Amino acid sequence: MGEPMELTELVSQAVRVVTEPASDPRTAAATAARQGVLDLVRKRLGGTPSGAAALAAVSARPTDPAALAGLRDELDAAVLADRDFAAALDAALAPVVGLGQTDSDPTRAGGTALGATCLALATFVALLVHGTIQALNDDTADPSSGEDSAQGR
Repeated sequence: MGEPMELTELVSQAVRVVTEPASDPRTAAATAARQGVLDLVRKRLGGTPSGAAALAAVSARPTDPAALAGLRDELDAAVLADRDFAAALDAALAPVVGLGQTDSDPTRAGGTALGATCLALATFVALLVHGTIQALNDDTADPSSGEDSAQGR
């Protein structure tokens, strides 16, 4: 497995898994991995009144910034207070992140599309330059061939 995630990234990924729609079609492995993260977060936060309230708020209002901030705060406190929980959460998130389940960040997808566009543009420019050089070389190539064709007329 890779390096453990930074705590802020760990919390952000966990919040994303908890709040993303469960109705999206997923592979069996992604669904099982996501469920493992959900179970771990619910077990940990559900044991405290403030954690249970944060989970209930996000369940009722998954896009509400205040509800998301409450869940993030509760998870921050939990991973800071309990390194074993942080390690377990990191391990549970690894397959979810690896399967792209939490990669709903449009900037990543946009970055990939931008990279592909830049590569295509660079290839086009290289071919254009190559073609231009070839055309110029054909026009100025071997002056004796021009004389031969003039004499052949």
